[in-house]
Amino acid sequence: MYNASGILGGFNELRAAQFMNDNTHSGQSTATDLVATYFFDENISSTTSVLYAVMNRVGDNAGEIVKISMQNSNFGTAITTDTSSRNSAVPFGKPARYLDAWYIVDTADIHKVSAFSISGNDTWSNSDTGGTHLAMLNHQLTEITTASGVRILDADAAPQGGSWGSFFDTGDVNEAASDLFAIGDLMFVTKKSGLYSFGTKNGVEISGQVFSDFGTWRSGFNHQPTALWKGGVVIPHAMGLLYYTPGEPFTPIGFEANEAVQGIPAAGVTELGIGRYHGVTVSGDYVYTIYQPDKSSTSALLMAGYAPGAFPSNISWQVLGGLTLNGNADDAVHGIHATALGFPEASGEEHPSLWFTHVGGGTASENSSQLAHVILGARGQPLRTRTSTHKIVTSGDAWMSEIYFNEPVDLKRIVVYCEDMASGDEWQISAVYNGTGSDIKIGKPFISSGRQERPIMRRDIYRLVLHVNFVGTSTSARVPPSIKRIELWGPDTEEA
Repeated sequence: MYNASGILGGFNELRAAQFMNDNTHSGQSTATDLVATYFFDENISSTTSVLYAVMNRVGDNAGEIVKISMQNSNFGTAITTDTSSRNSAVPFGKPARYLDAWYIVDTADIHKVSAFSISGNDTWSNSDTGGTHLAMLNHQLTEITTASGVRILDADAAPQGGSWGSFFDTGDVNEAASDLFAIGDLMFVTKKSGLYSFGTKNGVEISGQVFSDFGTWRSGFNHQPTALWKGGVVIPHAMGLLYYTPGEPFTPIGFEANEAVQGIPAAGVTELGIGRYHGVTVSGDYVYTIYQPDKSSTSALLMAGYAPGAFPSNISWQVLGGLTLNGNADDAVHGIHATALGFPEASGEEHPSLWFTHVGGGTASENSSQLAHVILGARGQPLRTRTSTHKIVTSGDAWMSEIYFNEPVDLKRIVVYCEDMASGDEWQISAVYNGTGSDIKIGKPFISSGRQERPIMRRDIYRLVLHVNFVGTSTSARVPPSIKRIELWGPDTEEA
């Protein structure tokens, strides 16, 4: 496929994608400009867990942490307990889990949350020592602070009032870090000016710039949520989606790294523009990201990539669906989080789900700044099995890669094999012929399972782009409808 939204490509099939569920958090918040930058989750019991969305306000130095139930009886519901403990007058940074508690940093405090509860208040405390981001270096907690640098907490010490080591410089100390992470025994800092690393060698504190390429792109996001994957890290950057392992150069792994999408498509074909990536998260061999094709627009795509094996190369990318961002300024990075701690479909069965911000246009009483989630397959994959029935989208479309014929041909008919069609399902096939820019329907929609054909009756075709559209009406859990095969036929031998 060249470009698709709401239609996934499986093994020898096209199928309707999973449904995107909106989750309002109006019970906790009155702000309408919140964006989930980070997430963290905690398991409470064999049937109970909670998810926290670390949300920052766009254009306003403030933040709020939204607590969400992940148990089956009220999955995805914002829990309105101890709300005031989770508000901040300054933005939040990256959290970290340390000594059976979660620590969330802002420029004024390090907030600690422990003794997690699904029905009552958690235990919150804070200190007057703030920072920009937190991260773990093996068993030790690290913190980076604008105007100071990076420091490491003594082993097993309390972050709030504990004994911290001296600061390491990482580039311009007055430049805010966009992320902090560790790969093995090495710590890394991303800033708009570059990628930095630091540590101690032969008793001497050292730090330095690993790559300066970032410095060309000063208009990047203030936050840059990365994801550790396959021994390296995935970095969403203005240059593209990058994969980095220590000692190696950056490897582009986004969809734009595929040569097939670098050319100009035929007239009339929807182009997947080269834009920018927001947050990124991983689940096994799958990577998920929010992609914004046009920086001036709030329209974005929820994308999934698949890379089996040790190194993420030649990733197969797909679009689960479109979403609406809650702003597009540098402080409006939209994070994304894959979690296996949740019970969306059964009270005793954990099932992975994907969480992100999506403005669903809620009413004033609902708050238009909404969270949304997609329920994934058992291994965190976007394609679920036949026995794992689920809700699907009610519309989607896919543009196939352009076909070039060695010489002009005559096309008589198209044959389509459909499966698992329900009442209200329709697959409409159309085509752009010879780069004319006109998307012309090929007969009536396909509305039932089985082998069906429609006439084409076109002569002298040397270029062809097929366009597949799906619409449906069912909102029940089901096996997704699919197209198993598409055949193009020329004239029969006796007609030639």
